[in-house]
Amino acid sequence: MKLKVILISIAVFFIYADAIIARSFEWTQKKREPGFSIDIPSDWEHNSVVRSNGALVSFRKDKFLKGAMIEVRALVYKGKQSFARLVDQKAARLAAEYSQIRMQEEGPSKFRNEMYFASWLLQVNHAKYIERTAFLVQEEYVLVVSCISSLKTYNNYRITFDNALLSIKFSNFDNDEEEDKEDDKDEDLSGLEKLKTLFVFNRPNSIRSIIPPKDAVISIEEIRQDFEKSKKGKKK
Repeated sequence: MKLKVILISIAVFFIYADAIIARSFEWTQKKREPGFSIDIPSDWEHNSVVRSNGALVSFRKDKFLKGAMIEVRALVYKGKQSFARLVDQKAARLAAEYSQIRMQEEGPSKFRNEMYFASWLLQVNHAKYIERTAFLVQEEYVLVVSCISSLKTYNNYRITFDNALLSIKFSNFDNDEEEDKEDDKDEDLSGLEKLKTLFVFNRPNSIRSIIPPKDAVISIEEIRQDFEKSKKGKKK
């Protein structure tokens, strides 16, 4: 009987070893995005992409989505964002990638007052996934942490996902001066350059993106004028 208990304990340890052996990953501000820290298993690989409006940092159990993935979007907006709008944007990104999405839960976190939470059941072809997402807002800065795995393997990563969602927090960023410089630069941007600044991160390996923010103002006339100028420049 004792031997059976020991064997079960060993099996449980290996199943949840990733969650037990976790490290605090620190992201230091690269441009205008907020810095953050999050607890991630020590053997997970990570990749990052940085743009003017934020950073996308992803952590994977393996190189393919057969295992699990944790993704953090550290973003900066012009003005504070509502949780409702952030959830809508997240749903739009999911709808662009999956053939079926169904929200399972949405509302304030039961464990952290400042956090908002949502989860979806996703399907593409015959494969099903579960995604859990948490949102943090601090003034114009936003952290969106998403945890996804296949439906079949979800329970194997539940503790890992809980650790990530409950440990995510803002850290080491102070961007008031840099933000003022960027805002001054935006005033001089041409129409085509403004379009470039509307780039919105989507999931890795996907070329689709969500609709530009509602507060992004750009006229068709500006684009036409820039296009005409570029044509004249080529003729010279």
